[in-house]
Amino acid sequence: ILESYLFVPFDNINIINELETCLYLILENTLTTTTTTTLSLCQIGNEKLSEEIFNFYSQQPSIKSLDYTLITSLSIDEINKKINLIENLSLTTTTVDLVIVNKIETNTYDWEKLFSICKLNGFILFSSDIIIPREQLQINNFIQIVTRKNYQLWKKLSNENLTDIIVNIDNKNFQWIEQIKTLLLNSSSQRIWLISNQIDNGIIGFFNCLRREPGGQSLRCIHIQDSEYILNENILNILKTRDLAVNIYQNGVWGSYIHQHLQTSKDSAWTETDNAHVNVLNRGDLSSLTWLQSPIITTNNINDPNSDTCTVHYASLNFRDIMLATGKLSSEAIPGYLKMQGGLLGLAFSGLDSSG
Repeated sequence: ILESYLFVPFDNINIINELETCLYLILENTLTTTTTTTLSLCQIGNEKLSEEIFNFYSQQPSIKSLDYTLITSLSIDEINKKINLIENLSLTTTTVDLVIVNKIETNTYDWEKLFSICKLNGFILFSSDIIIPREQLQINNFIQIVTRKNYQLWKKLSNENLTDIIVNIDNKNFQWIEQIKTLLLNSSSQRIWLISNQIDNGIIGFFNCLRREPGGQSLRCIHIQDSEYILNENILNILKTRDLAVNIYQNGVWGSYIHQHLQTSKDSAWTETDNAHVNVLNRGDLSSLTWLQSPIITTNNINDPNSDTCTVHYASLNFRDIMLATGKLSSEAIPGYLKMQGGLLGLAFSGLDSSG
């Protein structure tokens, strides 16, 4: 799977792949720890959309289990068999991370039930072809998070009594590192807001790594990428109310970074070559296993006695290959990693060298 990592505004009706951007933001704000690996969903209306949503979340390596319920009168033969089917919303007894509401024939919705099955800090995704009950949503403690041409995303606020702590990480003496360590040890009743106004200080990568640590679910990120520092008390209070994991200010709008599938044509996606090897594009994600063009043999290395071009006839799948592909063994730990430029899978093989 080829992906790009790009900034997407929260409010923009001209976004391409608008559904995908909403689904990723839900994922970013739901699976906040390495121990949380199950995503639960309940959908009403537009059965065809369930396949697209199911496929998107099934490709996410952070999701180990997908609990998908569809309210429909269709038979199981017409729907993905991994999706749970029930005929009536009243039969649902559990709360879910995401409620998806589409237009139905009767145009009658049990809003109170739909609101109640959404977890605290969970989301409701509305299609724009229905009349969204804004007043009822606000009464039930929902706030609009994302606006798209065909979708709206609302979040159910928890109103937990948490202490907000601001940590500015632009200070070059790095004293804030020890401060963050201490805060994470006592993070159960607080939110830790990491703030940066420098575009190249690496706050996003730093934040994503810290979220995997114990207490990381209490972290939030604010990155001002414009030259003007606009973070005043009023804006900070709005961000605290929305309580999203990542808040990026770029080109005068707030948004987040998301992974988005690259749209490539067959001509641009594939290159015909005699020199190729197999590797994973994303460490630990076997679905990204693919053929890659090998480095071209040049005059600089053709006379190297330790280098040769081989024609592989048979290649074994050994234990080290599996450990590398699944991410359980770091490729950097393999001797000669840099010289082989990442082509480490299938090194146990038989074939012919350049002299035959």
